[in-house]
Amino acid sequence: MTPEIFARLAPLPAKVKAVVVTDDYMVFTIFVSEYLCEESRRKALMHELRHIYEDHFTNEVIPLAQLEQLADQIEKRPPRLLPLDGLTESTI
Repeated sequence: MTPEIFARLAPLPAKVKAVVVTDDYMVFTIFVSEYLCEESRRKALMHELRHIYEDHFTNEVIPLAQLEQLADQIEKRPPRLLPLDGLTESTI
């Protein structure tokens, strides 16, 4: 089953760059802080997409702190994600 993913800008708390909300039907909504610059928004979005595509939401055995480290480490290898070339502020 392919996940359905939506992304939106939101007024998140200062220390929160982005957050993902999901349901049992593999529908994910990524909220990215509207207070970040464009590059930081892109990085935050990519970080959350890594969590989704690496199945971190279905693996309850791994502690949250370790999942965050894994998502950060994945950044250092080629992504398995779709290109974000068409991403603009209006599509986030």
